[in-house]
Amino acid sequence: MSLKTPIAVIVLILSWVIIQAGASDYTPVSFSRGKRILSDDFSRPEVGDTWAIIDKYSLFSIDGGVLMGAQKPDSPHGAVIRIQHAFKDAVIDFDFRFDGSPSWNFVVDDMNCKDVHAGHICRLQVSPSSIKVQDDKTGVMNNRYFDLRADPKHQERLKPLFAEKMNTAALNLQTGKWYHMTVVIAGDRMDAYIDGKFVVGWKSEGFDHPTKTQFGFTVIKEGMAFDNLMAHMLETGS
Repeated sequence: MSLKTPIAVIVLILSWVIIQAGASDYTPVSFSRGKRILSDDFSRPEVGDTWAIIDKYSLFSIDGGVLMGAQKPDSPHGAVIRIQHAFKDAVIDFDFRFDGSPSWNFVVDDMNCKDVHAGHICRLQVSPSSIKVQDDKTGVMNNRYFDLRADPKHQERLKPLFAEKMNTAALNLQTGKWYHMTVVIAGDRMDAYIDGKFVVGWKSEGFDHPTKTQFGFTVIKEGMAFDNLMAHMLETGS
C-alpha cells in the first residue's frame, strides 16, 4: 500500500478485516422449538388468502402440494409473497428447491415500522453458491441510508456500516434438489441451518425488533419451490 494512500481508505480496509474476522468466530444460538404458531403444507389447489401476494411482480401457484414462485417477465422487482403473523422471536422451518431461480430471499417485515423501506426488518438471501443473513432495519433498508446507497459519493462511507449488519457463507446447492431450511430469530441474533447443519448467523440490533408482522419469500426470476412451512415459538438454551 502506498504511503500516500488516504487515511480514510486505510480505515475502511481495517474495518472490513475486523468485521470478517468476527464473522468467522460467530457461535449460533442454542434453541428448541416451543409452541407451534402456524403451518402450511400447501395441500390445496390454490394459494388462497392466507398469503398476501404482490400481483404486479409475482407468479405464485400451487402444483402438486408445492408452492411455486417466479418473477413476472419484465418486472422490476422479484416476486413477493408474505404470510401475516405477529411475533418477536421464532423458529421457522420450510423446504425449498431451486427450479431455475438464481436467488431468493426469506424476508421478515414489520409493516407498521416507518423507519425502514417497505417494512423490511431482516432477511436471508440464498443462491446455490452462497447465503447471507442481514439486518435490514439498521442497515441497507433503513430510511437514512436507502436512497444514499446507490450514490457514489456515499458508497465508500457506507460500506463498513453495511458490512457490520450482515454475514455470508458459501454453499454448494443443486438445482432440482430439495433442502430443508431452519431460521432462528432470537433477540439480536438470526441464524440459518440447511438440512440440520448450521450455515450462517449474525448478531445485530435490528434483529431484536420487538414486533415482526409478516414473513415470506421474494423470488428472483424463475423459478422456486417451497413446501412444509412451520413456525414455532422460540425456546432458547440456558
